[in-house]
Amino acid sequence: MQIKINADSEIIAYAVIGEVENGITVDCDVVPVNFEADFKPLYFVYKDKKIVINENYKEPNEEQTKAPIKRIEQLENAVLEILIGGDV
Repeated sequence: MQIKINADSEIIAYAVIGEVENGITVDCDVVPVNFEADFKPLYFVYKDKKIVINENYKEPNEEQTKAPIKRIEQLENAVLEILIGGDV
């Protein structure tokens, strides 16, 4: 398995088959049984060559997850206005 970590050693992505860009190869024996089922970015950390649950993990609040979606909708509407030449 390959994992990708950030500056705080939090796992942000992984690949069971293939590779992740700038990934670290880890032995299967250091991967928790529940890793794939419970994986969320930042939920696990790579510490002392082991994968463990991040004690500092906080669930993203609803506003954090809605903000990018709202911005995408605004950009889509702006593109439509440009394409059709009027208000959407």
